[in-house]
Amino acid sequence: MASKCQTFHTRNRYQNITVNTENFSNGIYFVRIILKNGKQWTEKLMINNTFN
Repeated sequence: MASKCQTFHTRNRYQNITVNTENFSNGIYFVRIILKNGKQWTEKLMINNTFN
C-alpha cells in the first residue's frame, strides 16, 4: 500500500504551525506538528476521511 504524504500550513494567533500527515494504514494518520520556534511532536489520529 502506497503511503500518502501531505503538508498543511495554518496559522494561529501565536505562531505558524506546519502539520505533516502520513497515512500508514487505513484511517490512521501520524501527524507531525512543527512549530515555528522549532518545537515538534507527533500525534496519532483516527481519521475517517482523507484530506481533499
